[in-house]
Amino acid sequence: MLFADGGDVWRTPSEQLDKCRSFKELKKAGFTPFYLGVVYHYAKVLDNLQQLFALELWQREKKTVVGTTIKFGRPIVLECGEEEPVLDVMETGLYGKFLNWLLTYQIIDRKERKFYVIRYFLAPILDPMALDMDGKRVYTSLPVFGLSGPRGWTAPAEHLLLPIAAPEAIRLELRPPEPEVQRMAQAALAIITEV
Repeated sequence: MLFADGGDVWRTPSEQLDKCRSFKELKKAGFTPFYLGVVYHYAKVLDNLQQLFALELWQREKKTVVGTTIKFGRPIVLECGEEEPVLDVMETGLYGKFLNWLLTYQIIDRKERKFYVIRYFLAPILDPMALDMDGKRVYTSLPVFGLSGPRGWTAPAEHLLLPIAAPEAIRLELRPPEPEVQRMAQAALAIITEV
């Protein structure tokens, strides 16, 4: 739990998640799975983004966020180091606010002179819960948060949207930079130089 101003800001779910054996059951229990490992691995973000959101939401609305991470014995997304097998989960009722908050988040590393904005992708995948717990190959999709910086963006590689072609783990690819992000980075890093 995370507390601030005498309030319960962040809570992990009760045993209800332990009973879920698939993304479908997870969603039925009121939770949304998503993947933040790209952000943590490539931007070297050390803070728990779910908990940062929870703290900001508590300060504005006095609402408690319920969320957690699930660690698998194999990668969910490849090329993300120790974050590969980690899946994030949040209560569906607040996930939309989290999504909006996260998409306005800018990551600026003054020491390394790096700048990123977070991008949202819906990537096809075989349900890792159903695959690991029951050996079932169930096609689904997973929200994956990638990064866009002045040198390009890290995002899920595209796959055919057919159940037979859905991968067990999502591959990443580097795409050409977005001109808008290049301009934002140049402005943000110029301010850092002046300070």
